Amino acid sequence: MISIARRFYNSCGLLVLKAYPMQHDVNVQRQVDEWAKAMRYEELEQDLERAQYQLFSWYQKMGLSNPFDVEYFMALPGDLAQLPKVGMDTP
Repeated sequence: MISIARRFYNSCGLLVLKAYPMQHDVNVQRQVDEWAKAMRYEELEQDLERAQYQLFSWYQKMGLSNPFDVEYFMALPGDLAQLPKVGMDTP
């Protein structure tokens, strides 16, 4: 997300993200390919409500807000471009 903001902050007025914990996506749960194995979804929070809270909290710490809908986050690209490249804990 930070990389996208840094790349497009001069030409983009608003970044919008729909956040959902991928380990709870039915299509993802059915995948058995290398990507699914590398993502280690089984190690992520299995309770949907807790997983959403963790994910949403992480995006809010990054500077995105969700004033209109719980799953949709938005930010001005310039605000995210100022964030550090490292140091953010993953959800």
